[in-house]
Amino acid sequence: VLLFFVSVILLILSPLLKIGYHLGMSYWEFRKAESDIREMKTDRVTADLQNISHQISRAEETWELTPILKDSQMSKLLSSVSLASKAALSASQGIKSLIDNFLRLGFSQPPTPSDNAQTEAELAKLSLALEGLTSASDFLNLSRADFKEVNTEKLPAFIKDKVLLYGQLLSNLNETLNSLKLISRMAPGALGIEGARNYLLVFQNSNEL
Repeated sequence: VLLFFVSVILLILSPLLKIGYHLGMSYWEFRKAESDIREMKTDRVTADLQNISHQISRAEETWELTPILKDSQMSKLLSSVSLASKAALSASQGIKSLIDNFLRLGFSQPPTPSDNAQTEAELAKLSLALEGLTSASDFLNLSRADFKEVNTEKLPAFIKDKVLLYGQLLSNLNETLNSLKLISRMAPGALGIEGARNYLLVFQNSNEL
């Protein structure tokens, strides 16, 4: 009887410990990503987000394979977080493409024919940024749909406040993605992919000169 109860406890604790480990690792990677974002280390941010997405997916898989945990409120919440991490990864790849191309484009000297060809090639790559941001938006919409099905009243009290903050974060991310998609759609034309562009800046206030 004792052996039976010990086995049952281990069967329950083992997946919970595994889930806790993966969520802990994802949080550690999240803190790394915060630091790398502040330092504008775009390559490292993408790697951080890949690790976050992987760890959360592993936690979600373990949760779904554990009968006593499946179909709970936390299951929907984990699904939402997993999709949100995929959205962040796709967005970071799109943003990296935007940043890299903007930094490579130079306008300080009159362009030569070879410069024009290179510039057009760089500008064409900006369309990849739009693809990444569109994919991110799709993942985020799925994440928000899952989150809407989460009844926060049935969640443990110690994570309720954090879950509400997470819901606000999803809304903020949606607004940011919409702005970035607009920028990525406008950027190629504005930067001259269809031909050279000249801009006149007119200041209404001479103090702004």
